[in-house]
Amino acid sequence: AQAMAAAAAASAAAVAAASAAGDSASSAADAHPSVVISASRTSAGTAWSDPVVVKHRKSPKERSIFVIYMGGTLGMKPNEEGALEPAPGYLLSRMREMREFAEDEMPAVTLVEHEPLLDSSDMGPPEWIGIVEVLHRHYYDYDGFVVIMGTDTMAYAASAASFMMENLGKPVVFTGSMVPLCELYNDAKRNLVVACILAGYVDVPEVTLFINSTLFRGNRVTKVDSHGLDAFDSPNYAPLVRLATGFRVNFAAFRPQPKGRFRISTELCDEIAVLRMVPGFSDNYINAIIEHTPTIRGIVLQLYGTGNAAQRNGSFMAAVQAAIRRGIMVVATTQCAKGGVKLETYALGRRLLQAGVISAGDMTTEGCTCKLAWLLARPGASLEKTRRAFRKNLRGELTESDAFVTSHGATVSSIIEDHSVAHGGASGALSVAEMRSAAGRPSRL
Repeated sequence: AQAMAAAAAASAAAVAAASAAGDSASSAADAHPSVVISASRTSAGTAWSDPVVVKHRKSPKERSIFVIYMGGTLGMKPNEEGALEPAPGYLLSRMREMREFAEDEMPAVTLVEHEPLLDSSDMGPPEWIGIVEVLHRHYYDYDGFVVIMGTDTMAYAASAASFMMENLGKPVVFTGSMVPLCELYNDAKRNLVVACILAGYVDVPEVTLFINSTLFRGNRVTKVDSHGLDAFDSPNYAPLVRLATGFRVNFAAFRPQPKGRFRISTELCDEIAVLRMVPGFSDNYINAIIEHTPTIRGIVLQLYGTGNAAQRNGSFMAAVQAAIRRGIMVVATTQCAKGGVKLETYALGRRLLQAGVISAGDMTTEGCTCKLAWLLARPGASLEKTRRAFRKNLRGELTESDAFVTSHGATVSSIIEDHSVAHGGASGALSVAEMRSAAGRPSRL
């Protein structure tokens, strides 16, 4: 009873604070009366603005999305010195000016900003956890979610978020841009608008990433271009949606709808080193890390090809064996953009397997590292249990097969084409109106 009374008092205080917060808070409350609107701080220490309504919900049946703005190029504008920097409130004002956010086909939109807005290179586990905790807080009040941030570390954030959320049954779309909204020519506007449409109407129950013209699975992507608008690729898994004259939706590539209740587990271990091998260079730094970093719990080795490394002087293998004896999880991934690790291919790979090195299969380095960080933080999990879990496909991040299938084969293309034609008319693509009318229908999935 005391706990219930305390909770009621806290809720009343929050509502009172929201009432005094001004027009933005009352607008958000009008859209979602069940949501307590107040500036908040998550357990990870991240702070947030009051949620603000960009587009009001006109009826209870209208789809609605929640946009989490972390910072990044998309919403930057020039400062007094002419350099780009994020400006609080600027993205909100631009969104309210856009004709697209007044259209009936656009879902209702509520926006919250991280305080302060950040460059993605300044984001890490605390911010990734903050995103997941805010999403969890509003999970049952919205149909989908968009996360706006910088592109440089977006693949890590999307991967980490995918592991921290279990039984996710709604779309979470990460997006950003290479050119900011303030520029006359930019990719920011389309990425923002399309991400909101996808989050509102495509019932893909997973963490995704949209850039330029493609929606990818979030834990399968890597940034491949520092200047091009097609900045990301998913080398080992088919795209979920492609833009053409409409939306070519690859329903066959979606994860199935979950059967359990949505929940989060937000602990991450940051005591992990990622080491890239260079032929002929000294291996002494591996020993230095093991000897002088007593808290380290995981090492990700970026090896050559399918999992090869130098074995001529024996120092590399000795360092790996020393790490494993210390109880450090050692994972092998590849430096190649496509394919994956198959340690059985070469003699050294077999020796690594025998020593206890775990293959990352066709996971990206980003996905592999974030998966390891999440598993090592599971309370009470033994090293052997963690090793077994790492080998499993937990969130669609891993192909559990001897053969690694890339996203560019004829079979994948025919799946996309055939399914889109079946549901999208002669053009082979779905319009926004078609996706809107189909949203929420189980038969679509």
